[in-house]
Amino acid sequence: MIPVNFIKGRTYQRGISLIEAMVAMLILAVLFLGIAQVLARGLVSQRYMNTQNLALLEMRERFQQSNEINLCTNPGSLNWVGTVPLMANCNESEVTISAGGISVPVTAYSITLSTTENDTSSELFGGDGVIRMSDE
Repeated sequence: MIPVNFIKGRTYQRGISLIEAMVAMLILAVLFLGIAQVLARGLVSQRYMNTQNLALLEMRERFQQSNEINLCTNPGSLNWVGTVPLMANCNESEVTISAGGISVPVTAYSITLSTTENDTSSELFGGDGVIRMSDE
């Protein structure tokens, strides 16, 4: 039996496993960078969502605690993270309610509270920084 010599074949394969390992590392690096990008975008969206929810909760509280006339004349501002002024857009309309042959005129209010479009609002809420909430 003649012993087989693989030395000649090994000279042609030098560095192949190193190149394979480097390609695998490159693929893994691209994969991990993609995962990091998705995670970062998710965290930014979560931050904006949290601040928007806080603003909406404060606006709802103002709708519950104040009457329409006070909100129209003095909407105030969001003071929990700096000062974000609120704007109120108020509309009045006369509605006649009839029941049992009796008609009563009633004034109906439509109020929209919104944040102003400025740099502070944009940094807090993202986009143009405007959040609107209506009560009709």
